[in-house]
This record gives sequence, C-alpha cells and structure tokens, in this order.
Amino acid sequence: MKPEGKRCAIIEDALEWQSQIKSALTEGGHTVVARATNLQAALDLVKNLKKLKVQVVTLDGNLTPDADNGNHGREVLQCIRATAPKVKVVGMSLDSMPRVDVDVGKQGIRTLAYEVSKLK
Repeated sequence: MKPEGKRCAIIEDALEWQSQIKSALTEGGHTVVARATNLQAALDLVKNLKKLKVQVVTLDGNLTPDADNGNHGREVLQCIRATAPKVKVVGMSLDSMPRVDVDVGKQGIRTLAYEVSKLK
C-alpha cells in the first residue's frame, strides 16, 4: 500500500531548483500547494501554513542569489517553529541546515520524495 502524499510548500529562490523540487515531490505522490521565492514571500507564506494545511516545507538556506550564510533559512525556520510547530521542515540547501527535521540538501534531490514520505 502506497503511503498518502503530503501537502508541501517550497521555499526556494532559484526557479530552476524550485521546478526540480516540485517535480521530485509530485512524481513521488506529494502535492505542492504553495511556493515562495524570497525572504518576505517566505515569511508571508509561513503565516498561512496552517490555513493551507501544509504538512511539509522544503527550505533553502539562502533566498537571494548573493546570500551565502544561511541566515534566511534560519529566520524562516524559526518562524515556522513558532507559528506552525507541527509542520515538518526539509533542508534543501547546498550547505547543511541545522535544526530541520531532515536535511536532504540539493545533492539529495533524488531521495526527496522518499524522505518526505517517511516524515510523521
């Protein structure tokens, strides 16, 4: 029996990566219900996670092309934990992301759908 797909949101500034993440999730039986491409859009999305019934967020650490310190991801993660603590967070950055539920990283995109399926 195939596990039920999760309702997901993607927070990623690079449109090419956003497309690849969406494809990986949908091919794995999950539904993408929202996307954000910058820090402000991500913070706005976080306010609506419960209303959208999002179960899983994929989160990039840097939400502008010139950022490389992971501060955006940490800020968004902190907001998710404060406003929607039951939502699981999957790290999808080039660098490791501490305190996420599972850190897949961009190099692990092939396993993304499987890792999302395992989240409880």
